[in-house]
Amino acid sequence: GWGILKDARLYQLIRQTGPIADRTFEIEFYEEGVRAYAFTFG
Repeated sequence: GWGILKDARLYQLIRQTGPIADRTFEIEFYEEGVRAYAFTFG
């Protein structure tokens, strides 16, 4: 999917239904200046 970062806040990137499984995904930013941090719960 596509999205727009509008604010400096937390964004939920993945929603899983059913059994929880490991996933690999890629994020591409088309403009400079984005700083990203990742963390998980569980």
